[in-house]
Amino acid sequence: MDVMRETYEQQLREYLRRCREARPIPTRETLSPLEEAQYWILGGHLIQWLQDWGPGLLQQRAVLEQMFAREVTQPLICFRTSMPGLVAAQQILGEEHPRVVYGLHEEFERFPIKDELFRHHVELLSFFEPGDAARFGSKLVSKYPLREGEQYWFHYDETVLGNLFARGCRHLWKWDGKQLTLLEEAFERWIS
Repeated sequence: MDVMRETYEQQLREYLRRCREARPIPTRETLSPLEEAQYWILGGHLIQWLQDWGPGLLQQRAVLEQMFAREVTQPLICFRTSMPGLVAAQQILGEEHPRVVYGLHEEFERFPIKDELFRHHVELLSFFEPGDAARFGSKLVSKYPLREGEQYWFHYDETVLGNLFARGCRHLWKWDGKQLTLLEEAFERWIS
């Protein structure tokens, strides 16, 4: 189903408003210590993307649109994150931002209107997921052994600007019960 940009944005914003009514964003004070640590990292990542990385990527997208004789658009930036990321986004962007919407990663998955050609939107995915040591092999495990009570965490970071126009990586972090420590930046990365 091909929809107009305004319709897509309006319906997505309304959908995300309903999601927030059903599952409000908690206050920062109610975050667990782990969520608080993730809040700082995800918020810093969002700011860095909006100020430094995103503008250059959006310029590249505009050049490609011109090259393929497509209308150059100002896409809606969809920040797909976790609850600590939503707390940070709300503090950084306010309740509503003219160019950016934010929601939980799974909420965007359930949004019924698909913009599969990325005509109207781009995506910034940034969230933490528990690190499965078996998933990334013995080399990293031996390089970064854990002590009793410590856990690996992955920061998943991906920007999708169109079909076959994405880049992303995973950063390896360690949680010791008090703080997140970056062990290796972009230990996995991809580009298309």
